[in-house]
Amino acid sequence: MNRYGEFERLPVGTGISRYIKMLGRYNGDFVNAAAAAEVDKRLDDTPGVSMSLKAGAAFVSNPLVPSGLQREFFELFRSASIFGTLRDRFSPGVFTNFLVPTLIESDSPISGAWVSQSGPSPICVIPEFGEHRMKPHKISFIIVFNDEILKDATLGSGRVVSRILARTTASAIDSCFLSDAAPTDDSPAGICFDAPSVNMTGSSKVEIQTALSDMCEKLETWRDPIWFMSPAVFSRLALQETADFTGERGRLCGYDVVTTTCTDKIILADVGSVLLADDGVSTIDYSNDANISAEVNGETKRVLLFQDGQSAFRITRTINWYRPRESSVVWCNVVSSLPSTPEEEDEEV
Repeated sequence: MNRYGEFERLPVGTGISRYIKMLGRYNGDFVNAAAAAEVDKRLDDTPGVSMSLKAGAAFVSNPLVPSGLQREFFELFRSASIFGTLRDRFSPGVFTNFLVPTLIESDSPISGAWVSQSGPSPICVIPEFGEHRMKPHKISFIIVFNDEILKDATLGSGRVVSRILARTTASAIDSCFLSDAAPTDDSPAGICFDAPSVNMTGSSKVEIQTALSDMCEKLETWRDPIWFMSPAVFSRLALQETADFTGERGRLCGYDVVTTTCTDKIILADVGSVLLADDGVSTIDYSNDANISAEVNGETKRVLLFQDGQSAFRITRTINWYRPRESSVVWCNVVSSLPSTPEEEDEEV
């Protein structure tokens, strides 16, 4: 609140980070945390914190929903993830048990027709149904904070917590989305699974452009194609004048480039032909006395939360995606010896 008695606009994620910190400060006790939040004037500009803690004390299954913190957590995730920045460019999907149409784009132009009074309307598309159903899939992970940052009441520590939440959630989901992992009963397939690929034969400018051209030829749907690659790969392509930085995003072969550290490939994906089912549902569970297993430097380590002065938060998110046509995505492995500058390429030649 400023000196005029007006609430100032807080960064996205402030409410959800304060909720997590209050839970950690009171050891997951919703009753005591709710009572403290009710009288804490520093939380007046985020009333959803107190409402969520009260909902948790009343044993509501997902206390983030009644207060609007669920929506805030979703917006925080959107700001850091591929699904957030490109959400409106995916084809909308829905969690359902009925079969999903496999025909997303017709091979021939679709158009209506002028009809006379009481005349029949033409049939443009008859959907083809496969064997896929977009069931809800849950992805879950645990984030561990030390007690010092949870007990710190400054706005800066809250931003650290919200940033860790956003980046961890986005990285966990984006890595699965851009992978070539096969589908299981509990997880969707990565969009590169069984997708056509191109072999980059070398690191010269001509060989790179040939590989990119082959990728474009193998992509069979063109509703809304986007390139995905790491920032390092894109910068090297830009230095070679293969890609450019025009517009809000980089451009390659006339289409947008999204840079992400969640892939080591060059991916050309028609996201307009990928179905995305995402209701924004997430849950956050707390513990400070559990013993958890963590992999550190390739070794499994037991973490004693209470002894180490740490608190663990388990984030669970419900989401699913489906690529009806294999040829809607093409990928290429990156040659490790890509030249960093055009001069390096000239020296190799």
